[in-house]
Amino acid sequence: MNLTSYPYVPKYIVIRKYKDYNIYDLKSDESYIIDDEAYELLDYSDGLTTVEQILDKFPIAKQNEIQEGLSQYLDLGILSLSEIPVEDRKDGNLESQLKTLEHQKVPFKNPFKMPYLKNLMINITERCNLTCKHCYITEKNKVDMPFEDLIDLIYEFYDLQGIRLILTGGEPLLYSKFKELLVELKTIPLEKVLLSNGTLILELDESILDLLKENYFEVFISLDGLEESHNDFRNSQCFNETVEGIKRLSERGIKVSINTMIHKENLTEFDEMYKLIDSIGEIKNWSIDIPTFDENTPKDIREKYEISYDEGGEVLKNYGWGVIYETPSEGEPFEYACGPYLMAVDVLGTITKCGFFYEQSVGNVFELGLEESWKRVQKDLNWSINDLKCKEIGCEFLEDCRGGCRYRALKDTGDIRGVDSYKCYQFGKLK
Repeated sequence: MNLTSYPYVPKYIVIRKYKDYNIYDLKSDESYIIDDEAYELLDYSDGLTTVEQILDKFPIAKQNEIQEGLSQYLDLGILSLSEIPVEDRKDGNLESQLKTLEHQKVPFKNPFKMPYLKNLMINITERCNLTCKHCYITEKNKVDMPFEDLIDLIYEFYDLQGIRLILTGGEPLLYSKFKELLVELKTIPLEKVLLSNGTLILELDESILDLLKENYFEVFISLDGLEESHNDFRNSQCFNETVEGIKRLSERGIKVSINTMIHKENLTEFDEMYKLIDSIGEIKNWSIDIPTFDENTPKDIREKYEISYDEGGEVLKNYGWGVIYETPSEGEPFEYACGPYLMAVDVLGTITKCGFFYEQSVGNVFELGLEESWKRVQKDLNWSINDLKCKEIGCEFLEDCRGGCRYRALKDTGDIRGVDSYKCYQFGKLK
């Protein structure tokens, strides 16, 4: 290591302060927990201070240890080295890098008690090119969230120690300023997730794919069965476009995952789906869930697609239960039910727990601001596992299950603290 070189935190590294300091590598998806002294070393690594100058900030007796720490960070990709000060570099990424460094120096303002606001789901548009049978967005105003409001909301999320931004719709690729959004996001270091039906991927300009990759986006694509069952469930002859879209993302080196809803038409297809997904390309995650049909769902739709608890539980038992949202970090108390760090905002600014709970809104984010919005979600829409019926009956699987889906429990039992019977069958609590 050259003592006259300049260590700096690359733009794909995000540092957050929760109970401890957390490091997120957006490129590799690795995460680390560090102590105050280790963070101090990163804080000095500003791209303007040499290795030698950093070592001089520590007692002589610790300098060998600090130099070893620098070497380890370099090996892990948490730090990079420049032979000249970062502000003097002429590599074409200067403006982006300096903006990123500026954001990384935002004071660790965290006004919340646990659980923290780590995941923000934003419905950026209600426009969609499909009419899927299970869609819960029943009132489509066909509008986009105003661009300036959206950008302000994302910056506020970043400044409040957020880490995972989830963009959804409608179909988010139909957002009128989608490319401009990706350009702006390049300077905001966050984990970024796009939830898409996948039918428009083949139509995307190459520049959009470049921006998705430069932003380290993970794109979740919906694939709800083999060709006939997927097309039927999505109410469109879109299977081939979806599969080819997944392949295109994978071939471009963009992180791609797959969402699958279990329904009657695909119950017997999961072995073949596994083979199909394995053959498509490099897939990061396969997330499996069960659609919730409620009183607003037409009777014929429920009869055709809704599965029994034991049918759903059997698929979940064999293929797992993928998640899009972060689980508790090491050292944080196991206290809350599903999605403890999640808040959702719809296209009009309505605040709720997740996309299913818009009837249980706690206000409007554009009127309250994000900080006050999360405090209301914490107070009214974060449920302690100690209050669930699962705890009352002494379920031995509660720590792994976390009570399942609260919305599904509400619709099945009429009680927000009731049991999610699909999860009970998955874990063998019910047979």
